[in-house]
Amino acid sequence: MVPRAGNVASCAKASDAEKKLATAKLAYWETAAKEERVRLGDRWVLPAQAEKARADAQSLIDRGLNELVLKHSERAIPQWEHASQADPNGTQADFLLGVIHTTGLKNPQQAKIHFARASGRDATNVGLLNNVAVAEFMSGDHLAAVRHFQRAAEINPRAPEVRHNLQRIQ
Repeated sequence: MVPRAGNVASCAKASDAEKKLATAKLAYWETAAKEERVRLGDRWVLPAQAEKARADAQSLIDRGLNELVLKHSERAIPQWEHASQADPNGTQADFLLGVIHTTGLKNPQQAKIHFARASGRDATNVGLLNNVAVAEFMSGDHLAAVRHFQRAAEINPRAPEVRHNLQRIQ
């Protein structure tokens, strides 16, 4: 049975302070449910706030892509870093940062950080797991790379990029 605000106080083993805290938390979650709040990173916000965060992040991503087209990768990076912060649920900004650090800047350690952040936001995305593994392999962390390749293969055994990479490192 899930306690409701009215019967939290009847929990026998809880102290008065614990009962008061539980009642307050339950009231908060009931209000959040009524408002249909959604998760944005580690916060619960109104849907309009989450949508604004996504739109702001997409605008920053687009600006970064425009800078990249103009061959100004040094100007693209801060745009994508801000986009990652603006939408803590999004993966595109960190994916792009991982790609630019892997290919253009030849910095697999930094690429690994960005791919891992994106993968942490979408833990079953095979492409992200594959890219984490590639960056790990490039930075010399072969055991971690194998683990990420294997995890990606567990999720989708038919993913050609994962199969190809696993064959190359074995």
